[in-house]
Amino acid sequence: MLPDPLQVVHARFPRGPLRMLQRFHCWIHADKRISKPFPLGVVSQLTLVAVVVWLTEKAHDGVFNSAVAAFFTTVQGRG
Repeated sequence: MLPDPLQVVHARFPRGPLRMLQRFHCWIHADKRISKPFPLGVVSQLTLVAVVVWLTEKAHDGVFNSAVAAFFTTVQGRG
């Protein structure tokens, strides 16, 4: 979702990280057009937003605390 708003910035300053972002932007776009883009696009974007909001709420509720603690304990044990 981020590369599209940065098109104007890249047009003005086409160097550095923006050049890499523009290459990724062009690569990620499909050559083929979707025949019915509106419903599919809206549903997919709303689903993505709902999943991110749900995961954020769960993270704030502390649901992932034990999993994160176990991960870092395991990683520290290897080093």
